[in-house]
Amino acid sequence: MADSPLKGLYLTRLYNAKSDPFAVVSDLPRDQAVILCADVAPWRRVGDGSGGQEAYFDGRVETENFLRDSARAAGVDIKKQNPIYFTLTAEDQTDKAPQGMKAVSIPAEQADLKSCSFTFGDSMGNRHVHEKPETTHPLQDAVLNARQIAMVVAKEGLPGDYIKGGRYIEAQMWTAPPAEFGAKPAPQPAQKSNFSAKL
Repeated sequence: MADSPLKGLYLTRLYNAKSDPFAVVSDLPRDQAVILCADVAPWRRVGDGSGGQEAYFDGRVETENFLRDSARAAGVDIKKQNPIYFTLTAEDQTDKAPQGMKAVSIPAEQADLKSCSFTFGDSMGNRHVHEKPETTHPLQDAVLNARQIAMVVAKEGLPGDYIKGGRYIEAQMWTAPPAEFGAKPAPQPAQKSNFSAKL
């Protein structure tokens, strides 16, 4: 995209080395998703530490419903029911993942930014963690489109990133990533032949 508002930046995703780089747990039926959550990250809980994997997954669904509605209100083109999560980084971090993990970095100008929303900090944490007032960013509860987040970056810079630690800008991609970055093509519905169409 020649006029990409985030040109020069990257959408970076960290994922388990054994997993599909763009798999999203909330795409699974609830029972399967809860089992996967318990297998991949058994320590993970909602922000106050309560509940088990069921509570965590329900909190994620609630968060994604909020993100979807807010992103649509911000003018984001929603092409996928549940988002794929990235962080906004200043450099390609494909080779910087910690042991047991992998990373993929998509140049922002190659991403469909019209189908991306952004939050200042982790969207799940923003909804379920109550920080002290002095550490709460003014945009913590905002869901922004690409041009809006570009204005924030131009003014404040990038706060950090997920791999290096610290606060970061999260990106939610509401469409399939570019195929050249390892995205699997979406399954196509079966086409009827001329013969079966007449039955």
